[in-house]
Amino acid sequence: QVAASASSEETGKQNFAKHAVDGDLQTRWCAADSSSGQWLQLDLGKVQPISAVRLHWEQPNNAYRYQIEGSVDREQWHKLVDAAKNRKNERIASHSFDSQAVRYVRVTFLGSKSGSWGSLWEVEVADKESGEDLGSYLVNWKSQAVTVLLGAFDDMTCTYETEYQVPTVYEALDRIVGRNL
Repeated sequence: QVAASASSEETGKQNFAKHAVDGDLQTRWCAADSSSGQWLQLDLGKVQPISAVRLHWEQPNNAYRYQIEGSVDREQWHKLVDAAKNRKNERIASHSFDSQAVRYVRVTFLGSKSGSWGSLWEVEVADKESGEDLGSYLVNWKSQAVTVLLGAFDDMTCTYETEYQVPTVYEALDRIVGRNL
């Protein structure tokens, strides 16, 4: 289970850090203000290799500036992604890099083109080299929609919509990816 913490949270709207890793694209983390340096930190629970991060930013037509760092101990951080000069408008930003052993992943918001706050619907991490996705099933329990991200962010995304109950969602995932969950 991935845990999340943040430098601040928009508590009045219940946009807490935990929402950035809950698999629900209708909940999000948002910083308490638009200041540069706000961060969201994930605890993967143990040191493990990662080589990809995908960020689901709140606003689709905004160029967010940020850095992504990794650490094994929350003391020494090393840069995984440097998007400090990003000018590209994108709601979903996918990044691949050489595999790194980390326990903690930190996304630091440095600003945006529109002046908006740091705000993420979801953060996903994976190890493309081992083919292991760490949090690649996005399940919206309210609508029963399931998005399965295949191949650790290899741009093969499909959505399965169902009118059935939650156990059927697992059956759908099993059919789509051939795994028993």
